[in-house]
Amino acid sequence: MDQARFEQLKKKRFETGLSDEEANELGRLFAEQKGGGYESAEEFQTEERKEEAAALSGERSDKEADLRMDPEAMKAAAEGRAGPSVDRGGGTIGVMAQESEEVEEE
Repeated sequence: MDQARFEQLKKKRFETGLSDEEANELGRLFAEQKGGGYESAEEFQTEERKEEAAALSGERSDKEADLRMDPEAMKAAAEGRAGPSVDRGGGTIGVMAQESEEVEEE
């Protein structure tokens, strides 16, 4: 990675602003620094438009297909989760009351 260019772009974004090309370059450099992938705003918007078009036509995108479960699978997943602990009260009211009592006793 060109560290000098990276620093130059980081500084410029707060001073005069970046062009679209410079913003994409900076985004790629940030992603490279973190070891992740990069998708420009234009690429992201293109993907969003595809998903919207699929939704309007009644098709489901791959992302939606992965997220949706049939009702039986959802029921089985919900039943398999652990419930709340019986010996521990919910919320913070009990804890707050205990703290205020301790303060008064001191």
